[in-house]
Amino acid sequence: MFKKDDWKTGLLALGAGLFILLFSLPLNGRVQQAQQLSEVMGPSGLPNIIAVLMILIGLVHLAVSYRMRDQNAHPDSIKEKKETKKGIQEGILYLVILVSLVYIFLLPKLGYLLMTIMLMAVLLYLFNERKWQKVLIISVAFSVFLYFVFGELLGVLLPVLFG
Repeated sequence: MFKKDDWKTGLLALGAGLFILLFSLPLNGRVQQAQQLSEVMGPSGLPNIIAVLMILIGLVHLAVSYRMRDQNAHPDSIKEKKETKKGIQEGILYLVILVSLVYIFLLPKLGYLLMTIMLMAVLLYLFNERKWQKVLIISVAFSVFLYFVFGELLGVLLPVLFG
């Protein structure tokens, strides 16, 4: 379940949790002003729960990897193959994080629909889907579906193009 190198995952989860918690704090002031008696949690509740869970997951990974730091159970040849595969997987992980950050920063400028289509297309490509027709259909269909569900059915205000 856990590996010796899970300290990287722990730091990533801890950092992401702190980031989410930090950026959900400004919502708390607005929530208290706009919150009605029937609302228990408000709009900052879910980000706060996710942030706390990510922080806990990060701390667990850090603790377990600290305890496993001295274990070395693999022979060198198997270890080298696993490290090569692991390096590729870590590279993809860092690319996904980078693409997600670009998405977050460009979302208010370019709008939800365009940015989500682009995000889906890049993620599909990163996960080895190379047929551009399939990437285009999945990206557009998924993005329009989410826009309809959140924007129309649930009434969530989503960023618009050049908004």
